[in-house]
Amino acid sequence: MKNQGFTLLELLISITVIAILTSISFWGYNAKKDTLVLRDEVGIIASKTENMRERAIGSQYWHEKLPSGGYGMFLTISNDNQYITFADCDGNELFDSNTLPCGIAGGFRERIETTYLNDRLKIKDINVIDIGGEIGVSELTIVYKFPFPRAVIKDETGTTFDNANIVIGIPGRQDQEKTIHFNSAGLIYVQ
Repeated sequence: MKNQGFTLLELLISITVIAILTSISFWGYNAKKDTLVLRDEVGIIASKTENMRERAIGSQYWHEKLPSGGYGMFLTISNDNQYITFADCDGNELFDSNTLPCGIAGGFRERIETTYLNDRLKIKDINVIDIGGEIGVSELTIVYKFPFPRAVIKDETGTTFDNANIVIGIPGRQDQEKTIHFNSAGLIYVQ
């Protein structure tokens, strides 16, 4: 009579094969998850920037006041996990974090919202582009002024540029980076 069952060796081999296949599938899942998180976050940044442009074109009020400088976005390498959308109430085409330029005394700040990136992502690089090529900067302000969709792009010194790039990615992973391009014509695209 033949014994009907599995030997211990057959059982161990089967468990080993299943464990290897499971670990491979989780590795692929994590790599795909990183790609999706990066794609979604870059899409959100582009969308919020587009929203600032639409607010400027539509001459929308911020706390019952039309911001004289329009609406914008502020990014900095020193706070590489966040960006700020703002109403440029004093018309200086820059984000003012400590003053109360909107409204009268006891008014409110320019900041509309501080948005934090996914925990795995950072602003890896900010560049402005001039005739000589790309220049790394530590701060970038993009302001859309009404009634036209043109953008004013400035670095931390207040110098105006026609183009800028922001690189968002996972630290230490060159394969997990996306670049958002901005130009003074108001166009935004992701590469």
